[in-house]
Amino acid sequence: MISPQQRFLLIGATGAVGRYVHARLTARGDETIALSRHSREPALPSAQWYRHDIYRDDPDTVPTASVVIGAGPLDGLALWAARATWRAGTRLVALSSLSAETKAESANADERALAQRLRDCEATLFALGKARGWSVTLIRASLIYDSHPAPLSLDRLLALADRLHCLPLPRDAIGMRQPVHADDLAQALLACAANDTTAGALLRLAGGEAVTFTDMVARFLAARGSVARVVRVPGASARVLHAVLPLFGARGRSLAAQLARSRNSLVIDNTDWSRIGLLPRAFMRPDSARAD
Repeated sequence: MISPQQRFLLIGATGAVGRYVHARLTARGDETIALSRHSREPALPSAQWYRHDIYRDDPDTVPTASVVIGAGPLDGLALWAARATWRAGTRLVALSSLSAETKAESANADERALAQRLRDCEATLFALGKARGWSVTLIRASLIYDSHPAPLSLDRLLALADRLHCLPLPRDAIGMRQPVHADDLAQALLACAANDTTAGALLRLAGGEAVTFTDMVARFLAARGSVARVVRVPGASARVLHAVLPLFGARGRSLAAQLARSRNSLVIDNTDWSRIGLLPRAFMRPDSARAD
């Protein structure tokens, strides 16, 4: 178990999940070293903030900690941790993604490469832990959402919907999803850090409710105050949309692949939450959620 006086090193402190981890550590009064790539004034004095790029900067230029929490990009963390000289016994808990599984057979080459990169980074971190005496736990998270704007998948769909004043989805976009709230993952990271029984584990954590892709998007748009409607379109129109989106570069290709995958169910066995004594919340349910 973790002593209240132990120091935490938080990577990705200004990201969607990292913000919640930081807020919870601050509320507990834990000593925290917070890293982000952009300057930021600390909200409360209990955290020390460092502008630090884990892809380029030396990990030994920031104070050491007994617990390292990775809420940022996993590939950057793997590179950074390989250069670190943390002492044996360091506890490392970090976020990965279920994309390591769900995108492994994607028709989109960028997504297949992402899935492989995630698996490689996971293997690297576990190997580093074994070689250096660190205690490593990784969490493969499902689709992450937040009530506040963030650079997440659903936010990109929201931006597209607001640009088009609607969001065309295939009529058969009924694949099931289990979106997980960023704060639930923040709690999971902290719970794993305090639970020695999860050392060496690769946990798979999704949200507390399974919803269809169309319902998920409609609820999200409504909850975020968008006036755009979800419009179900026949297969021919959906194919045209999927053909046009890649013309807008990598982001367009990613959206096209996401919409193509909307027909497939990506539901997992969610029992890993019980290992850390937590239950994830149900997905947002605004009364105004609607789809034509």
